Amino acid sequence: MGTYPLEWGWHTSPQSNTSSASDWKPKPTLLGGANSDDNIKLAAAGDLKCQSVCASGGSYGTTGAYNVEDKIMCPSCAVKALKIENFPSNLQNKFLKPHELQ
Repeated sequence: MGTYPLEWGWHTSPQSNTSSASDWKPKPTLLGGANSDDNIKLAAAGDLKCQSVCASGGSYGTTGAYNVEDKIMCPSCAVKALKIENFPSNLQNKFLKPHELQ
């Protein structure tokens, strides 16, 4: 038979933690700039804001995803600019696809 879970460690000597707060260092992250993998590149440091109706009110600060009429637009503004509001969503996606930001 095995030992009980509460019994197996009480008689062993405790290991001391030799590290102190001054030895602690954060792990490298992409945002911290410590990139060990050269294949990873940051896409952007911030969002591209909508430059259409959202820029002057409404859903202020919405992230832009489309380039319509030489403006960066969020999905709802792009749909309005292309006048496809009454189309089903699957057709809206087809019309928006060529305008996606690359």
